[in-house]
Amino acid sequence: MTQTVLKRRAVLAGLVATGAALGCTSGRAAQRREFDVLVLGAGISGLYAARKLQAVGLRVGVLEGSNRIGGRCWTAHEVPGSPEYGASQIGVSYERVMAECRALKVPLRIEYSDLAPGARPSGIAVSIGGAPPSPGAWKDSPLNRLPDAERSLLPLQILGHYASKRNPLKQSDDWIRPEFAELDALSAGQFLRREGASEEAIRLADAFVYADSLEDLSILDVMRRTFAAQGMKGDVYNVVGGMDSLTATMASTLTDPVQTGRIVTGIRADSRRVEVACRDGSRWRARAAICTFPTSTLRQVKVDAPVSALQREGWERLGYAKAVLVYLEALEPFWERDGLSSWTWSDGLPEFCTLMRSLPHGGGTILCHVTGNAADQFRGKDPRIVGQSILNAFVRVRPAAAGRVSVAGVHDWGTYPFSLGHIAYFRPGTATRHAAEFPRSAGRLFFGGEYCGRRGLGLEAACEGADQAVTQLLGTLG
Repeated sequence: MTQTVLKRRAVLAGLVATGAALGCTSGRAAQRREFDVLVLGAGISGLYAARKLQAVGLRVGVLEGSNRIGGRCWTAHEVPGSPEYGASQIGVSYERVMAECRALKVPLRIEYSDLAPGARPSGIAVSIGGAPPSPGAWKDSPLNRLPDAERSLLPLQILGHYASKRNPLKQSDDWIRPEFAELDALSAGQFLRREGASEEAIRLADAFVYADSLEDLSILDVMRRTFAAQGMKGDVYNVVGGMDSLTATMASTLTDPVQTGRIVTGIRADSRRVEVACRDGSRWRARAAICTFPTSTLRQVKVDAPVSALQREGWERLGYAKAVLVYLEALEPFWERDGLSSWTWSDGLPEFCTLMRSLPHGGGTILCHVTGNAADQFRGKDPRIVGQSILNAFVRVRPAAAGRVSVAGVHDWGTYPFSLGHIAYFRPGTATRHAAEFPRSAGRLFFGGEYCGRRGLGLEAACEGADQAVTQLLGTLG
């Protein structure tokens, strides 16, 4: 694991150097400080906005706090198979993202197309209480303690099953309407109890959820994601060469290079101008700005602008998923030995583990996700300790992997300083109260990003939020 950490540092240094060649500059480089528009954040949302603005003839400056571009588009190049730390999927209905890939000639492949046929997902091997999964279907497993009415539901299906039965949404942006406030006020846990879900079903649903817990998640957020996912049927794609090759290509088209290492500490905006201060002492000015930071980091910035109290409250209350990712390298296909699926789910560690890539030696790269409050036990710990803990847990539930799997990498989104979490989610009572406020401009300061999207999910929501901000900004500048 020590070698993996050192390799990662070297790779990141290489990415910074590559970024300079593709349109990035060090935070110490002397550059112009006056622009038509400043874009804050060089994730896909910020880069999408910058490209749109540049296309209409505006001079655009992009400031990024980290020493890399891409945000949650971050490929783990040092891990065998180069899986993703963050965003990985592009649905066929991701119109904006697909259009960018076509315009930039970024090649795509169908997800899992590189997996060997015998390794492709076919069900999930379910472990309960640390016991190895039983062969055969989950509904017939002696580990399955669900009542008959729920017995056929895999743990990952429980929440969506109940949410779909009562989902009142008819359009993908219905969820922000005030008439759904009563539903929004219900936590996912409260909703499941109201619908008669068994305590075992609730326990299993809470074991792996994209929020801190079922009680921290609005059921309306679950319903809006469920509704949106229903409209995303069809092939799902990955970017050939890694997701960060898409954002690197986007950055390479900008006339003014992305300014990396510029940690924003203050934003001042009024009806005429915007000024941005960075930790390194630099100051940047523009006629307008678009901020694409997640609210988890935006709330650490001093924003002197006519932001409504409700909008600021939303910045504080919006949740960001904790996610510790541990990548394991399978030296050989152990799933052929135990006859189980290459995917594993457990109600404790190692949680949800998916085979991401096949490798030339016959094994593959496995991603173990630890989410929610379960991730707290690893906060601040040495990545080598985290990796070994997950490896030990994995081998306990999949004994055939013993001696055939090693730790290849660890990443903690919850402690990564430029996001402090993974995907955004709405806590009970926040969706109908705050979602409509998030894209509201404050003088000439505009807001974009995933949390501002209304119809899409993931990368598409990030680009949708940027699109809205660009439209507002151009209307203001005339």
